[in-house]
Amino acid sequence: MAPSSQIHSQRFFRWLQKAGCEVFLVDASSDSEPYYFVSYPINSVTTIRRVLGTLLMKSLRRLLRNLYPVISARSRRKVEVWLQGIAEYWRLLQLRHIWRKIRPDIVHVHWVGLKAYDCYKARLRPLVLTCWGSDINGFFEPFRGDPALAKRIGLSLAWADFVFADSRQVQERCSFLARRTIHSMLLYIGIDTTRFRPGDVDAARMWRKKMDIPQCAKIILSARALKREHRHEVILHAFAVARKSLDFPIFLVLRRYNVEDRSYEQEIRTEAERLGVTSYLRWLDPLPYESMPEIYSMADVVVNFPVVDGFPVTLIEAASCGKRVVSNRLPAYEGTGLEDIIRMVSPDTERELANGMIEVLQEAKDVASIQSERARKWACEFGDERMCIQTLLETYESIIRRR
Repeated sequence: MAPSSQIHSQRFFRWLQKAGCEVFLVDASSDSEPYYFVSYPINSVTTIRRVLGTLLMKSLRRLLRNLYPVISARSRRKVEVWLQGIAEYWRLLQLRHIWRKIRPDIVHVHWVGLKAYDCYKARLRPLVLTCWGSDINGFFEPFRGDPALAKRIGLSLAWADFVFADSRQVQERCSFLARRTIHSMLLYIGIDTTRFRPGDVDAARMWRKKMDIPQCAKIILSARALKREHRHEVILHAFAVARKSLDFPIFLVLRRYNVEDRSYEQEIRTEAERLGVTSYLRWLDPLPYESMPEIYSMADVVVNFPVVDGFPVTLIEAASCGKRVVSNRLPAYEGTGLEDIIRMVSPDTERELANGMIEVLQEAKDVASIQSERARKWACEFGDERMCIQTLLETYESIIRRR
C-alpha cells in the first residue's frame, strides 16, 4: 500500500520486481475514498481494477448532501460524522476483502498515515511500515501535527510487525508515538549507481542550452520538492548574498516538483524580484525520474536546507554523480558519513549557507576533483539499491519465518 504516483513507491516496486516478487499495489484517491487495486503503468506489476463500491459511496454521499438546504447546521454535522463513519467501515471491509483475495506474504505500507491505521483497524498482518521522514516528523516541533492523528499513527506503529526508518531520529520518534520500543531498523532508499554517475558532459551542455544558462556560468541546484519545509526562500536569500561575493556568474535552479502550496512559487518569484536576482533564477518543470542524472550533470553544486528531515535520497543521488553538496547539519544525517563528503553548515544560519556556497564554488579544481571522487565512493558503498533490496528481502523472510 503506497502513494502510487510517488517515485519513492515506484523504487520499491522495481526492487521487488527485480527480486522476482509478485506485487499487488493498493491505493486510494484520498484518505476518505474507498481502496482499489491500482492500474498503473509499471511493467510486470500485477494490477486489478478497483473492487467494491466506489460509485455506491459517492452516490450515497451525494444523496445525503442534497438534504443540506432543508436541515439544520447541527444535523448537517451529524450527517458528515455518519458519512465519515460509513466510509471508514467501508474501507475496512475493502481491505479485508483485498487481503482475503490475495493472501499476501507481507502487507507493506509506505508513508505511515491513515492507510497504516486502516491496516491496524482491519487487523492485517504481517504488517511492515516504511516511514518517509516527514510523515513522522510532522507530529513534532516545529510542526506539531494533529494529536488525534498522532494517536492513530501510534497505534499503527505499535501493531506493526516491523518498521523501516531512514534515520535514528525517526526511529526514536516512532517508539515515542507507539509508547513502546518497536521492531525497526534503518533502511536508506538506495539508487542505481550505474545510472547516477559523473561525467555526462553532453547532457550538461544540452540542459544549460535548454535553460538559457551560459556554459561558463556556475549552477546551484536545489533538487528537493517545492515545499515550504525545504526552505527554498532561504536558499534564494543565500544565493543572492553569494552572487555579490563572486566574480563569475552563478544561477539558481529550482524544481517545480511535488507542489503542495501553489502560492509558494509566487512568493519565491516575488522575493527574487525584490532581491534583484530574477534573471539568475531558473525553474525546472516536472521530469521523469530517469532524467534526473542529466539534471545533476548540469549542476556544479547541489544545496539542501530543510527545517527538519529524514534521510533524503537527493543527497545520495548528488554524491553518486560526483557533485559537491552544501547542506545544513540535521540529526537525521548523523552517523551516515555525510559529514566527511559534503560541506555542512549550521541548521538555521542563512549567512553560513551563503558562505558554504561561496567556498565550494571557489574550490580549486584538484580539490573539487578529490572531493567528487570521495562522494562517488561513499554513494556506491552507502546507497546502492542492491544492498537495499537484499536488506528488504532478508527482513521479509525473517518476518514470515517468525509467523
